[in-house]
Amino acid sequence: MLKKIFFYFFGVIFNGDNCAYDRYIWLNKYLPIFNKNERKELLDVGCGNGWALLLARKKGYSVTGLSFDKSDLSKIRSRVKDESMNLINHDVRYLDKLNSKTKYDVIVNFENIEHIFDYKKLMKDMSELLKNEGLIFITTPNLFYKIPLIKEPKLSDVEDGGHVIRGFTFGQLEEEANKNGLRVVTKSYISHRLSLMLLGLTRIINWKILKIATIPLSIIFNFIDNIFYKNYQNSLSVGLILQKKG
Repeated sequence: MLKKIFFYFFGVIFNGDNCAYDRYIWLNKYLPIFNKNERKELLDVGCGNGWALLLARKKGYSVTGLSFDKSDLSKIRSRVKDESMNLINHDVRYLDKLNSKTKYDVIVNFENIEHIFDYKKLMKDMSELLKNEGLIFITTPNLFYKIPLIKEPKLSDVEDGGHVIRGFTFGQLEEEANKNGLRVVTKSYISHRLSLMLLGLTRIINWKILKIATIPLSIIFNFIDNIFYKNYQNSLSVGLILQKKG
């Protein structure tokens, strides 16, 4: 019940990853609000359970979600009863093959690029789908992240849905952005000390009561982290806002 209530207000579903809430807060902070009459288009590349789409709709965007997983798209559709949300079953590795005449005002790509070997192509493809002066919001694991209490996860040798790249630095992403006509507007660390501690606990302890407590603790820890630890260099993710040069 608490998960349903939380999803109703925030559009985030907890699956043991409390850091999803941190990414929600980051996007909510920086994503511009538009009047629906302005018809601003947003594309979520690798839309997962659709939380970013729901947030963007509240801010006045016409939204399109892209995922290779049909079951994810079906779950989103079951929560959104109208047809105003455009959902496309497509592999983001072949974003250049997307049959779209639309150029987007905003593209979001959250915790997705680390699943793809040719991340340079993905950055290029996203840039080409973006309008001049449009924005890309991207988050991905920080190369130097440290999650307390758990062992280092193994990388996958094939693109099977697992991580094939451990993480990125700001410099690596900025370099590819510059190659594709994108300038950095904002860069942030996301999910700091307390959020990482909670993430580590939820991964080693399978108590249902802890899963429920994750919901209010995510809010409290995010608030404290963003006051005291916002520049924590071992944070879980790095987030960049990129703008296409006109």
